[in-house]
Amino acid sequence: MLIRRFVNAAFRLQLRENWDDDCCEAYEYILTRPNGPLDPDDPKHITSLAYHLADIYLEELEKALNASEVRSSDLYAFANTILTSSRHVFAQSTSLVPILDVIQPFLGFAARTPVKASVPRLQDSVFQPLTAALRQATSDEPPAKRPRPPAGPASPDLSTVIARSTLDHSRHYPPKTSTATSTLDSKPSEPAEIRKAVLKALLDVGGQSETREYNRKKLFAFWKAATAEGQTDQTDWDAS
Repeated sequence: MLIRRFVNAAFRLQLRENWDDDCCEAYEYILTRPNGPLDPDDPKHITSLAYHLADIYLEELEKALNASEVRSSDLYAFANTILTSSRHVFAQSTSLVPILDVIQPFLGFAARTPVKASVPRLQDSVFQPLTAALRQATSDEPPAKRPRPPAGPASPDLSTVIARSTLDHSRHYPPKTSTATSTLDSKPSEPAEIRKAVLKALLDVGGQSETREYNRKKLFAFWKAATAEGQTDQTDWDAS
């Protein structure tokens, strides 16, 4: 419960700061610093803590986003009630999530951890639920016929995460079309584009020179299976 509260509070802080770069870097450092819970180079690493973080990470992000929507809705409803007579109306603002930066600590850990069991565990807890939820949101079929993530503790409801994720602002994976004025106040990215970017990030980290060979094979296998499952056009991948 203590770890859940810490993760949830960290996400709420980053939301309050509108995912300020310094704030996000500080939180990422806490997770990945030497001897941190997601430090792959720590010979005395406690894998159970990394696994617990992976199990609750996306779920707590969903909770933090839902809580922020409730507070924002109440605030703007009150403001608009007061200001309707003067024709001044506030538009509700909800901070978007730089989803690639959010999962970056787990990408780095998956690439370099010496514990072979860690990569499949991260896939089941973080990468699979996220890509499966994105695939479901992308489907053109009626909701009742859409593919659903496998039932179980590793497949939380991520509907708000998907609805508020963006690729327009990322410290680790800046978009090719980004500009100096790119902010987190733009529209959310399409689920299909987010899924493609997440798989591209997995492909990229698998191809890095410091990635362990066993981990590389697992990451590439996951990418290949997810690409085939989502019928993503592999000719669109940029090798750079």
